[in-house]
Amino acid sequence: TQFLLPDALSVVEIDSIITNKALGENSHSASANATSAATSTSSTASAAMAGSGNATGTTGDDHDSYETLQRLASADSILYGESMDALGALKRSCHSLVFDVCSAVPRKHLSSITSMPSWSSSDNGSGVDSYGTLAQPYITQVGEHILALVQALEPFATSMESLKIANSVMSGVRKVAVQPWKDLISAIGISNDTIVDRLMQGKELIPYVNSGFEEDDDEDGENGGGEDQDDEDLDDDERAANDFCNKWLDVVGMAVTGRLLERVMRIPRLSPKGCDHLSADLGYLVNVLAALGLPNHPHPLINHVAELARLDKVSFQNQLSQRDTSLPIVAAVASMEQRVALMRGIL
Repeated sequence: TQFLLPDALSVVEIDSIITNKALGENSHSASANATSAATSTSSTASAAMAGSGNATGTTGDDHDSYETLQRLASADSILYGESMDALGALKRSCHSLVFDVCSAVPRKHLSSITSMPSWSSSDNGSGVDSYGTLAQPYITQVGEHILALVQALEPFATSMESLKIANSVMSGVRKVAVQPWKDLISAIGISNDTIVDRLMQGKELIPYVNSGFEEDDDEDGENGGGEDQDDEDLDDDERAANDFCNKWLDVVGMAVTGRLLERVMRIPRLSPKGCDHLSADLGYLVNVLAALGLPNHPHPLINHVAELARLDKVSFQNQLSQRDTSLPIVAAVASMEQRVALMRGIL
């Protein structure tokens, strides 16, 4: 049937025609209502040509079309699927771009630490213990960058209109930090990618590692739970700005943690002095991430690996022998412990 373009269209009629065009023959009800809307449109147009002055009058067909659109809006089907896919791809590209910019400096400083001679250096005979060992330049530069991000992100959270749009597309942003953790489980010889998210979250690890934190009994199980209390004192605009900055700091902090642990697991050898350096470096990062006050930071594995670097040989061997690896997440921790033991020459 040839469609005749009327002289005037109401908003509801336009919506109905577009909906019918989008769904095609997948919805008989939409097609029927669109036809009714078109018929109503022709009558309306005729009335307008006759000088009735009611070209946009409301009819029963308009009401039916409106109800049809309401049903479509609540259905599982997605209108304009290709457009939504393109929007999702754009969102992920933006996440990756911002992440690459924010994490470029830490990634550069962590890329070559596995070959640093300090890991295998011998004691110079000065008798200075690990408490006198300072964090090495690579980790202090990483920490300074993370702290500087707080001020760098704040200007982007000043426009409330833009911030509202930005926060609406922040869902799934943590996925950009997954790759370092995939590389970590590869470095320790684990092929089970299903534990990556659980390893990143860290909550399940607390009972099994020397994390420096007590197990949290609340349902969220997040470190730094006082942040929610602090947010209660903020107005809506301040809370939105705080949320935006914290999400990016969380992503960068999580990626830096995963990359550092992955690099540490690839160190070929750790001398006693090298263990002191590693313990000092990890302790420095713990202090930096703790200063941010973010939930789930610092990650429990950072303190655990630092403790492994300090543990005496007998205690380390006992811990390895008593480890129950029946759970995949605990097996990953055991693999990290075995890797550090090999570096130290304990195994």
